[in-house]
Amino acid sequence: MKNADFAGLLCSRLCHDLVSPVGAMSNGVELLHDKGNADMQEQIVDLLEDSVVQTTNKLKFFRLAFGLGGGFGAVINLEEAKLALASLFDKSKVTIAWSSDVAAADKNLMKILLNLALVAGECVIGEGILSISLEGLESDAEELIIIKASGARLIIHESVASAVEKSLSDVDADPKSIPVCLAKSLSLENGLGIRLDRGNETEMTFIVSKQG
Repeated sequence: MKNADFAGLLCSRLCHDLVSPVGAMSNGVELLHDKGNADMQEQIVDLLEDSVVQTTNKLKFFRLAFGLGGGFGAVINLEEAKLALASLFDKSKVTIAWSSDVAAADKNLMKILLNLALVAGECVIGEGILSISLEGLESDAEELIIIKASGARLIIHESVASAVEKSLSDVDADPKSIPVCLAKSLSLENGLGIRLDRGNETEMTFIVSKQG
């Protein structure tokens, strides 16, 4: 995949996630200017407030997952990552459970975690649990990140599985799978590998481990 295509898909993904709340804000402003909707002003303001929160939450998450969130330092605070992910899934029926023995982690490792957690959480249809383990960073443990999504029903898109299983040069990525491609690129740069265990229709697991 060419760098320009990679960047374009990341932008497409960001725009796709922002278009709904931003569109709702635009509609809300138009309704406020319509004097015939005076009796609906309170509901319109509620709509605007909800859309602003959604937009802010998404931007905060993607700033960490895609950009240089956390500044130019070498690490990202775990609590910051937890808050960003929780805010992103705030309106969903996915419950997030964390297990970690560190207060902060290498920025690239945390970006890998956030991008894989994003994709895993989106595979859950309806209610489910997203279990995230970030442990063993200061030991000889092989597996550093384990992200398990479980629920009554999961849908793992083939483009997501392909992004894990194929080399980046052979992946036919789309906006849904581009976060996995970013995670994989960062993994390769840092001597790590990503594995996807599909399990069955009710669970899936991303595992990030040391290579060689």
